[in-house]
Amino acid sequence: MRTHSAWPTLAGARPADWAWALGGSVALLVLLALPELGRLHTDSAAYIAMAQLDYSQVEPPWSQRPLIPLAAWALTRLGLSLDAAFFLVTVTSAAVFCGALLHAWRHERLPLPALALCLLPIPALVEQVETIHLTDLGYWALGAVSLALLLDGRNRLAALSFLPMFAARPSAPVILAAAVAIVLVRRRAWLALPLLAGAVVGGEAIAAWSASYGQPDKYGISGPAYLLLKIGNNFVMSYLGIGTWTNVYAWCQDVVWQTELPAWLRFGRLSEVGFCAPSAVLPSEVYLRLTTLFGLLPGVALALAWGRVGRLWRERPEILVLLGYGLFLTLLGPMTGNATIRLVFQGWPAFLLAAPLLLAWRAGELGPEGLAGLWWLGLAHLALSWLPQAQLLVAADEAAYWFDPALQAARFAIALLAVLANLWVWRLLRRRLDDGSTAAPRSRGRSPSRSRA
Repeated sequence: MRTHSAWPTLAGARPADWAWALGGSVALLVLLALPELGRLHTDSAAYIAMAQLDYSQVEPPWSQRPLIPLAAWALTRLGLSLDAAFFLVTVTSAAVFCGALLHAWRHERLPLPALALCLLPIPALVEQVETIHLTDLGYWALGAVSLALLLDGRNRLAALSFLPMFAARPSAPVILAAAVAIVLVRRRAWLALPLLAGAVVGGEAIAAWSASYGQPDKYGISGPAYLLLKIGNNFVMSYLGIGTWTNVYAWCQDVVWQTELPAWLRFGRLSEVGFCAPSAVLPSEVYLRLTTLFGLLPGVALALAWGRVGRLWRERPEILVLLGYGLFLTLLGPMTGNATIRLVFQGWPAFLLAAPLLLAWRAGELGPEGLAGLWWLGLAHLALSWLPQAQLLVAADEAAYWFDPALQAARFAIALLAVLANLWVWRLLRRRLDDGSTAAPRSRGRSPSRSRA
C-alpha cells in the first residue's frame, strides 16, 4: 500500500513535476473561464478608464488602486490591445498566486497530487480570470508572495512586499500587515518591523497620489467613517437580509421605515436613512458561499488545529496567525461589499496555506496510510466547492437565480449540507488523529528556516 512518503513531494520534486503542478493549475483556470472570459463587472469601467489614464469619472475607492490598471496601460504601450493587456496581467497574476503557494509548501512533505487538488480552480479564482479587468487577483497574488516569503523566513522581503500590495489595493492589507507584524515580533525580527511600516506608508502614499487625479467621493464622507458605515450597512444586508436606504444611495425602493438624522449624526451628504423590507436574496448567497467556497478545507483546518493551539504558537506561530487571519477575513468579507464570492475568498490564507501546512505538520498522526489514505477527500472537497454553480444551470436567467424563492431555499439547504459535511470531516479526522497518535509518535516534518531578520 502506498504511504504518504511514497508520493512525489515539492521538497524533492523534479522541475517537470513543478511545471505540471503550476502550468496545469493555471491552464485549467483559463479553460474553465473561457466561456465567459472578458465578462464585465460593475467595477470594470473604472479600471478600464484608469488603464487609459482617464480619471475624469473615477471615484474612490477605485481611483486608489492604480497598480494593476497601470500595468495594463504599460502593456498597451508595447502594442497590445487593452483587453489583451488585462488578460495577460490576469494570467500572470494567476501564475504568481499558484506559484507562491507552491513555493510556500516546498519544505513540507505534502504529496504532489494532493497539492495539485488544492490548487485546482475553485469558483472564486475562475470568476477572477473571467472578469479580467478587476484587480482582486493581482492583489491576492501579491499577498501570496508576501506570505510565501514570510513562511520561508525572508522577513525583510516579506515586509517590503507590502509596498506594491498597498498600491494595488490600499486599506485592504491593513489586517494582513498586523498579522505579519505579530509573526515578526514572535520571531524577534525587529529590523523588519520598520520596513513593514515604511512599505505601508509608501503604498498608501501611492494610492493617495493616484486618487488625487480622480473625482471626490460622492458621499462626501472621510475614509475611516465611510469604512465603518460600510461595514455596518453590509452586515445587516448580508447576514440579516435587511436592506438599507439613504438619501445618497438607495439599495431598494420598498422602504418600510426612514428618518432624518440629527445634525450631529450626519456624515458628508448623508442626512436621511431607512430600512427596506427583509429579503432572503443576499443572505442565501452569503451563507451559501461561506459554507461551500472552500469546500471541506474548513473542517480539515479546524480538526488539525483542535487542541494544538498552544503547541502551534510555540512551534509554528505563522500557521496559527494565518488560520486566525483567514477565518476573520472570511467572515468580514461579506461586510465590505456585495460581491460575495471574491469577498469571501479573502480568507484564502486560512484554507489554501494554513490547512495544507497543518496537514504536513500532523501527517505522522494520520495512521499508517498518512495523507495517501485521504485522497478521496480532495475529490469530495472539489465537488462541494463547485456544487453551488449547478444552480446557474437550473436558473432560467440571472434574475431567476437571485429572486426565485425555490432557488433561495435551495441555497440555504446546500449551505446546511456543507456545514454537516465539514462537521463529518472534522469528526473523521479527529478519530484518525486520536488513533494515529496512540499508534506512533508524531512526525513534525520539515520546517522552513524562520530565523532571518
